[in-house]
Amino acid sequence: MLGGLSNGIPQLAIPQGADQFMNASALAGAGAAIPLMPDEITPDSVAA
Repeated sequence: MLGGLSNGIPQLAIPQGADQFMNASALAGAGAAIPLMPDEITPDSVAA
């Protein structure tokens, strides 16, 4: 996550536990990531 942020690389955030949900939300709020919740993971949703 931090490597992508420091290099300006957009991210797909797929949180699985602990503080990852909060981090995914913060990244999305900053426009740095698209969050994808665990129950939303499909090949098509990841490709989109």
